[in-house]
Amino acid sequence: MKTFFASFFASLLLVLVSTMAMQAQSINVNPNILKPGLNTNPGLNPCLLKPDLHFTNFTTLHVTPGAIEGTGAYQTRRYTVAFTAVVKNSGGAASVATKVLGEFSRNDQNSFFWGGCMDFAPLAAGATRTIQGVINISVPVSHNKAKVRMFVDSPCAEEFLPAYVRVNECKENNNLSNVITVTLF
Repeated sequence: MKTFFASFFASLLLVLVSTMAMQAQSINVNPNILKPGLNTNPGLNPCLLKPDLHFTNFTTLHVTPGAIEGTGAYQTRRYTVAFTAVVKNSGGAASVATKVLGEFSRNDQNSFFWGGCMDFAPLAAGATRTIQGVINISVPVSHNKAKVRMFVDSPCAEEFLPAYVRVNECKENNNLSNVITVTLF
């Protein structure tokens, strides 16, 4: 009788362990679980539920000199830098309307300043949009180079915006373009 119960419980234990192993394996066929190279679980990839705006291309076309202002050591010259840029929404949701800011810096500094702002209409998930415009810069007349960059989902000097500016993105730290050094006349 003792052998019967031992054999019975051993068989029952084997069935339970086999059932648990089969259940554990069946979890892996759930479509919301990571597959190699593909993340379809919104809990693991917030970009499936939010937009993600970033630049895929930014180039300058030409520099046009403008007026000289001030006198003596305080003379500055204005320039307009024509550009073309491509913005992509790599997220899984459409963005809302926002702003794109052109910024400039003297070539010997890393502080960037406001160089003009433009409206940016909502962008569908996975879509790209090419934008063109100018960045207005003003640097000392003794400088022959300047740095320019673009900033999508920019505050554009507006006040009281939420921390994420206008577009609540899954990645808030990839909104700047590459920096381009332009030669001035």
